Amino acid sequence: MEIGKIYATIATQTMRPEARPSIKQRLAKGIGSAKCTALEKGIVQPASWILSIPANRWAENVARAQSLEWAPGVREKITEAAKKGYVVMFVSNHCSDQEAVEEALPIAEAVEQMNAILPQEKQIEDVAMVTANSLREGGQRIGERIIFEGLRRRFLKKHHIRPVFTTTPGDHENRGIEEKPGEFASTLGGLMKNGRHGIFIYPEGSIRGGKINRATGKRFGTQLFRQDSVTAQISMLRRRYKTEVVVVTLSTWGAWDVFDHTNSRAPIKTVGKALIGSSIPQVVRTVVGSAWTTDEEPIASMITQEASLKKADKGKVIEGFLGVVIVSDLPREQQGVYAPMI
Repeated sequence: MEIGKIYATIATQTMRPEARPSIKQRLAKGIGSAKCTALEKGIVQPASWILSIPANRWAENVARAQSLEWAPGVREKITEAAKKGYVVMFVSNHCSDQEAVEEALPIAEAVEQMNAILPQEKQIEDVAMVTANSLREGGQRIGERIIFEGLRRRFLKKHHIRPVFTTTPGDHENRGIEEKPGEFASTLGGLMKNGRHGIFIYPEGSIRGGKINRATGKRFGTQLFRQDSVTAQISMLRRRYKTEVVVVTLSTWGAWDVFDHTNSRAPIKTVGKALIGSSIPQVVRTVVGSAWTTDEEPIASMITQEASLKKADKGKVIEGFLGVVIVSDLPREQQGVYAPMI
């Protein structure tokens, strides 16, 4: 694969306009807002405490049942970056919210590998996972919110993942959640102040890629990464903390076989086996495919190129490149907009 030619072509694409909210979604805005507080206090929080133990047991078993692969040289690159004090950033495709469970495992392994050589005062505490505000303020299905809250307290924390919330375009346009400019940057900035945190990003910003296209009967495949979703964070980290970043790519597929957002259902057999023990089918595969530091090629040249672009074009080059790298470890049918143009 000629990555250079492919990412250069993709980087010039314009962002797909957001689909207009349906009438049902518009009507649901007011209802969802009114119910949010009552649901949170009366159902979500109590249920998440009650279900915490089985939910975390299930998550641990599902994560360890996956097929997990590390590409050659990635571990060495992470160790080298840790020695230099670089910030770690994980970037992944996004076909199901379920992926956070599987990807928690390699993220924790990477963090613990870096901590093994870092002095005590520089040990990485958490990796800030960019998370849709609708999981905190309502808008997403109540069952998903209950499980999320249960996993946030134990499973995600154990694996060094800390959700940091931001109002996504989907939250604002489809769920009526008020945008809070600067909230995410402020929260992340507070976490990164002591230099003991990393960051985890889903640049697609939605799970559309894992949903089934009713017209074709096939899943949509990887979507175009949101402009500046990665580049802006790299720039912020380098500027504020005077350090470079090691970007680690994760490629995951099959998570819809644990929880399919097309039907909002989880296969009963998989759930049952995961609750009982770890002998469940390997339906999910995750590849830790590459690690790139921002002071070496090809990322260094892309950062320079980004600096010379007009504001409207900034934040496409690195996103395009990472999109191609990530889908190179996905099956052809799941590569979506980054599939090789033959």
